[in-house]
Amino acid sequence: MSSYEYDLRSRLLKEVKKDKTSEETYVYRYDFNGNQLQRLWEKFETGKGRTEPGRVSFAKKKAGEVVICERRAYNGLGQLTSLYQDGEVTRYRYRPDGLRLCKEKADGSETGHIWDGSEMVAEYQANGTIIARYLRGLGLIARELDGQQEYYLHNAHGDVVQRTDWYGTPLKSYDYDAFGNEEKPEELDHNPWRYCGEYLDLEAQNYYLRARCYEPRTGRFTQQDSVACTTTKLPNGAEAVDPLSLNLYTYCGNNPVMFADPSGNFAIVDDLAYLGVGIGLIALAGIAAVSTLSSTGSLRSAWNQGVSNFTNNAKALWQWAQKLWDAANKKINSLKSSGATASANPDPDDSDPNDPDNKHSLKKINGNKEANKAAQKNGYNSAEDLKYDFVGKDGAKFNMTRDTKTGEIILKSIRGNIKVPTGLFN
Repeated sequence: MSSYEYDLRSRLLKEVKKDKTSEETYVYRYDFNGNQLQRLWEKFETGKGRTEPGRVSFAKKKAGEVVICERRAYNGLGQLTSLYQDGEVTRYRYRPDGLRLCKEKADGSETGHIWDGSEMVAEYQANGTIIARYLRGLGLIARELDGQQEYYLHNAHGDVVQRTDWYGTPLKSYDYDAFGNEEKPEELDHNPWRYCGEYLDLEAQNYYLRARCYEPRTGRFTQQDSVACTTTKLPNGAEAVDPLSLNLYTYCGNNPVMFADPSGNFAIVDDLAYLGVGIGLIALAGIAAVSTLSSTGSLRSAWNQGVSNFTNNAKALWQWAQKLWDAANKKINSLKSSGATASANPDPDDSDPNDPDNKHSLKKINGNKEANKAAQKNGYNSAEDLKYDFVGKDGAKFNMTRDTKTGEIILKSIRGNIKVPTGLFN
């Protein structure tokens, strides 16, 4: 059982978690701007008294004193591009629509992501081999890894609290505080789906929420909110700027119990964010996933057949679940073949209907000096870094060009058949 205390601004001040043998208490303190200054916790166990007291402080050091734990680099759009830790670097690349395309680890291995809308449905290696597939309904249901299927169970907040095999045998359990800090995490656990059912970047130890990243250990986003100054209704019905929205880094207005932010753009009431959380539980009973938001006819057919066969026998149920997986795999393969991979592909919309060749509007940025200048204007150290962010190791195969109509920087392959919009301008 958990209980919570809030201040007059609806910020979480105290969290108490109780069971039959222990009681854990978390206390949160903030400054006048809404930044989390301290997180204190203590645990009482029957027969042992107080154990494991602790404190995490985020107060500023003395003037001029800087403590560097890690270094992060961002592009002109505020997206994390490089993470430097203990002499190792992890790099990230993004699609033109802003979603993360792939991650290159320090050991040189690369993990790419395949998206269906705003939901990740698969991950793959640099050679194109699918390494993990994800089954989704109204929420995350299951994962297929190395040919083995496992299912996710969620709590009312949407957090992944357990993974099981097909028979319901528990594989791993999870527990979190209100801000998403996991209790007793295991270093060898590579499951990326945890707090709020979102994707945990195991290298950066933050949650990738599409528009930006959330870091539980500080209770803050690592990038500014793109939506500044939201409004709230006063008791008299008038609208005014919500003071909690003036801090562009706070997570859910410091009220992570009642709100969630699955997009990274704005907090929404938790019940709306995780309307389909129970689907993960239902999956184990066999009534898995009504259909994905981009469902195909085969998924709907699988659902209808499953409902009619549910009471018959376990064999029919297992066959039905396999049909769901087959339909999901078909969707993943179609996304992969359509170009949703780490290779740069021509954008079908990157053309001018009045100019089929689309040649007149692109002008090459000549010379390293001019190219570096354009890159630095957008927050990069060099043109090479900018290219790496969008086309990875193939940067030498692309020229930087400028759309003379819009000023957007377009990476154009030397052969001329591939154009990669960057969303950056010169």
